[in-house]
Amino acid sequence: MNAVVYARFSSHRQGERSIEGQVAEAECFAAAHGLTIVKVYADRAQTGRNDNREQFQRMFADAAKHAFDALIVWKTDRIGRNKEEIALNKYHLKKNGVKIYYVAEAIPDTPEGIILEAVIEGMAAYYSEQLSRVPSFTMKKTPMPEKVSEFFHYELCGIERAAAAKQPYPTCRWHVG
Repeated sequence: MNAVVYARFSSHRQGERSIEGQVAEAECFAAAHGLTIVKVYADRAQTGRNDNREQFQRMFADAAKHAFDALIVWKTDRIGRNKEEIALNKYHLKKNGVKIYYVAEAIPDTPEGIILEAVIEGMAAYYSEQLSRVPSFTMKKTPMPEKVSEFFHYELCGIERAAAAKQPYPTCRWHVG
């Protein structure tokens, strides 16, 4: 089955590594599921709150031409963070015979999977709305360290906080208002 990969990151602060990582994981997924990747579409520093993304639109146009049978994305939120646009875009992909595969979300092909996918899409929209309410929060990437816990550096309300190297999963608490 011929497949394409769509990868996206939403901020200049995230960088090219995000695309590379999504594509690498998609390649592993494709190999494990007998899919042949024929093209990669990638939008850099493009929001998922709307579908005004050049590569996304190219992928969509190619789907209408039946150029591929499957779409591989990292997660639901790569398609979008707007519930209505996600639903419409998925409808058009399905209408063109495209099956969507999510690398990092195991959504079963069952009635329960329908509910799970709807919840995940709602969470993506919620997350996007929440981020827009906290304008002073930014996440910066630094060079890749040995431990993931050292990877993220948070800047919040002008106070810089770095994850302690001894903590496997750093937490960041903040007060809004």
